[in-house]
Amino acid sequence: MIHTLSAEGFDLTPKLQKYLTGKVKDIEKYIPRKARESAVLAVHFKVSKKGQEKTCTLALQLPQKTLSAHETTGHMYAALDIATVEIRRQLADYKSTHSKHGLRHRIARGFKRGKTPEES
Repeated sequence: MIHTLSAEGFDLTPKLQKYLTGKVKDIEKYIPRKARESAVLAVHFKVSKKGQEKTCTLALQLPQKTLSAHETTGHMYAALDIATVEIRRQLADYKSTHSKHGLRHRIARGFKRGKTPEES
């Protein structure tokens, strides 16, 4: 997975970059295997002019969809954590809708309940 990083209103510290690398690896585990090679993650940090609000925006481009999360808090690391959780939730939805296994399981559940695949 390729990731790009940008910052607005402050200089990136090596500590924040290292923390981001760990979070990117965490997100990468949840991306479907077939989509990992073509996945592109864009991370944008922004600090308000007064310095009170820190914003983290994540945009993950996958083959069939682009997932995005935007979070503003008082601390940069917290904004990154919350945005990462949101991306992981969206990835779970992506996997359930774009996975062959998801379709197979939905059809099997329908048969167990006594429904035909067209009804479920």
